[in-house]
Amino acid sequence: MKIMIVDDENRFATVLARALGNSGYEDIVTADSGEDALEMLRKEARHLVVSDLRMPGMSGLELLGAIKRSWPRTEVVMMTAFAEVATARTALKRGALDYLVKPFDNKELVALVNKVRIRLGPGVGDDSVDTSLAGMIGGSAVMRQIFDELRRIAKSEVSVLVLGESGTGKELAARAVHSLSQRSGGPFIEVHMATLPEAVVESELFGHEKGAFTGADKRKTGLCELASGGTIFFDEIGEMPLSLQAKLLRFVQERRFYRIGGTEPV
Repeated sequence: MKIMIVDDENRFATVLARALGNSGYEDIVTADSGEDALEMLRKEARHLVVSDLRMPGMSGLELLGAIKRSWPRTEVVMMTAFAEVATARTALKRGALDYLVKPFDNKELVALVNKVRIRLGPGVGDDSVDTSLAGMIGGSAVMRQIFDELRRIAKSEVSVLVLGESGTGKELAARAVHSLSQRSGGPFIEVHMATLPEAVVESELFGHEKGAFTGADKRKTGLCELASGGTIFFDEIGEMPLSLQAKLLRFVQERRFYRIGGTEPV
């Protein structure tokens, strides 16, 4: 069983890892922050993550949410101080399997991990980790190859074109790349091009300045600007007017644009 222990006190995490190792568990890694934990999970998924609740930067609750979005089959156990038991119970409602109250005996941790092992079943192994990815499910060789490709893409800053027949999961793939990327804390904005009236497409995407046209009584922030720090997904991009496709291409290439009536790039 693949286990990860996350605690900003690295010495404490090492002690726990040693206790599990002495109980027969061999594949154990440690991380000293939620951010490091996610980076390690992107490289190799885990069956179980044991995480402290209170940590600098990303909290245990935030880490729990990120794990459940991207690796829903990974079990999460929280560690918490007695005064934070109420927060730990909140974690249970958000998908955590259980929690341990510090200080606890290492035997408590081993017993809980043993229960997780039983819960996962006797067939738990490497193949059972990667059968799902950010809402996408599949255990075939082709799906595993797709999962690997999405993880690789998520590490980069390139723009991505997702191709596929209707119903094959293009939006799921886009959400997977977003949730696995460094931009996962930002917004994911989906734009259905086929539903936007042609007359307002440019204003909806890029926004406009006050007075740019009749009725523009105040500045409007476009969807591209709202997606700053996150991901914008254009669904059915072929439905966009050709004239705007050229402007969108410049935005994709240069990572900046002008609001309608604007003179300064955004």
